[in-house]
Amino acid sequence: MSRRHDTVYCATAYRVADGAHRFTIRIGERCAAVDALLAQHGADEWAYITAHNPGGRHADADANAAAQARLEAALRARARPVLCGVGAGDDGRWAPEPSLLVLGLPRAEAVELARSFGQEAIVAGRRGAPAELVYCDA
Repeated sequence: MSRRHDTVYCATAYRVADGAHRFTIRIGERCAAVDALLAQHGADEWAYITAHNPGGRHADADANAAAQARLEAALRARARPVLCGVGAGDDGRWAPEPSLLVLGLPRAEAVELARSFGQEAIVAGRRGAPAELVYCDA
């Protein structure tokens, strides 16, 4: 994928399903549930990130699972609130990708982390603002 394929990212539901928290984030839209979580945790920004399928290329299940476990460990080390979810394309051409909503993670740090896992882009936002597609290239 490349910037010419923004529509692929924009045609994806970034779902959170963790405990009592169940909601969907969409690029270009505000998400009241995320805003409430940010307020609850005293944070102003968030990032939605995965380690699956680096570079927009299908990776095998074992490689994806191992990368996702490393991402989760890296986020635990940062001591930020994390909720589990999946990114699912509206067209169903890709299997849903396990992903993580991280509260209070500064955008630059999220981009750097995603880049270290070979990711092309993340979804990020600030309290009260719509979700944004953020590319990880330098």
